[in-house]
Amino acid sequence: MLRRMHNITRGMVLPGVVVLAISGMAHTSSGQCEIDELLAADGLAFDEFGTAVAISGDVLVVGAPRHDENGSSSGAAYVYRFDVKGSGTWAKEAKLLPVDVQTGDRFGYSVAVDGNVIVVGAYGDDDNGGAAGAAYVFRSEGSMWLEEAKLLASDGASPDYFGYAVAINGNVAVAGAYRDSDNGVVAGSAYVFRFNDENGGWRQEAKLLASDGDAWDRFGQVVAVTADRILIGARGDHGGGVAGSAYVFRCDDDCRLWVEEAKLVPTDISPFDEFGRAVALHSNLAIIGAPGHDDYGYRSGAAFVFRLVGNGRIWEQEAKLLASDGGGYQQFGRSVGIDGEMVIVGARNNLDPENDTGAAYLFNVDSSTNEWIEHAKILPSDGADGDGFGLAVGISGDNAVVGALKHDDPETNIGAAYVYAALLSLDDDGNGIPDACEPLLGDLNSDGVVNSADLIILLAFWGSCPPPPLECLGDLNADEVVGVADLLILLGNWS
Repeated sequence: MLRRMHNITRGMVLPGVVVLAISGMAHTSSGQCEIDELLAADGLAFDEFGTAVAISGDVLVVGAPRHDENGSSSGAAYVYRFDVKGSGTWAKEAKLLPVDVQTGDRFGYSVAVDGNVIVVGAYGDDDNGGAAGAAYVFRSEGSMWLEEAKLLASDGASPDYFGYAVAINGNVAVAGAYRDSDNGVVAGSAYVFRFNDENGGWRQEAKLLASDGDAWDRFGQVVAVTADRILIGARGDHGGGVAGSAYVFRCDDDCRLWVEEAKLVPTDISPFDEFGRAVALHSNLAIIGAPGHDDYGYRSGAAFVFRLVGNGRIWEQEAKLLASDGGGYQQFGRSVGIDGEMVIVGARNNLDPENDTGAAYLFNVDSSTNEWIEHAKILPSDGADGDGFGLAVGISGDNAVVGALKHDDPETNIGAAYVYAALLSLDDDGNGIPDACEPLLGDLNSDGVVNSADLIILLAFWGSCPPPPLECLGDLNADEVVGVADLLILLGNWS
């Protein structure tokens, strides 16, 4: 099921604040358009559709790890593609179900996509022992998505949770196994796989461990990858008591060796910050969430920006992002995403205005000051208490997706995912609607285009407008007459 939303603006315009290492600044927010609410057509209660989301160009993936088609909590993942030439919405293209998925696999707990390749984690898979975990690779041929490989750790064991987190970039895939015990109980690890036709497809290339790993670090609970670097969160790292950390690995020696490049820790880390609970990586920028950070109250949360400097070998903390309306228990930083220099941060417990719905925030770099600013706050059009909106986020170009795994429409915890566009659109007329979301003048039947159907409607209302409350749809210039001036406006927007 797919619901189309038009010009949703509820709660969008708020002042934004970013706190830097030494200073802060305010900035007027703009906004975004909610264009679709995605629901699984065959979804049932407690599927938790929206637990994981990912987007790349015109392809979007949503995980539903508690879907029961192949057994209780066997899981599923749904693929959507943006229909540019047709409806202008995100249309379901496929439902992914591995041939061997079974009860308890939790397939869809993690998802990643890059172009025509999708990776889906199933941390409950038991090929290597109970909950040792697996990850599946799918590749598209036209509109068909074919299962290409099942990835397993070469030394997998119960209960490693391999596939709890996955990432993909080009021909490199990463799967986290945060309960791996090489460095101690639940110390964690991550595995790197590379695709090479000449070598027979996907092969394990490396197993990554933190150089100072210790029990309960949870290294590998979240992962991100670019062409030559991997970012791995370790939210349980004990520096001050579950303060957390994140590690960067670099591909060296013509990408035949992955080496630990840096351990990232913010300047003001505190116990129980859980820094490294969410990570995102793009080019020379790393975004790391710390949902337990307490600048605005207990577990209000924060996200930190690190940039690669010094001839591409040194990572420096560049900014600390906080929600402009932050408050206790919001867990801002529970999820993060990045594309270019546009960042999205989820706050799964955001209270706005009276429901614990969750929210997501957009940040970007102000071109005039080169400082990070809050660009917009995103809220769902039909959010309700406990939806968990913001637990998962993704961003690609001018589009973002936000998961709400506890959404209850039409059934309890069936879940939903919301798609937003026009992320960089401004609100120059100050009416609370981003300019790119404004209704198209002349689109009298609200189908997104101005064409002959609208012309027929205008001609049907030709002449003086009837008195209220009767409609006068063709009066585009609001002069209470449908005439040549309105016709010229309609023709001027013809598309």
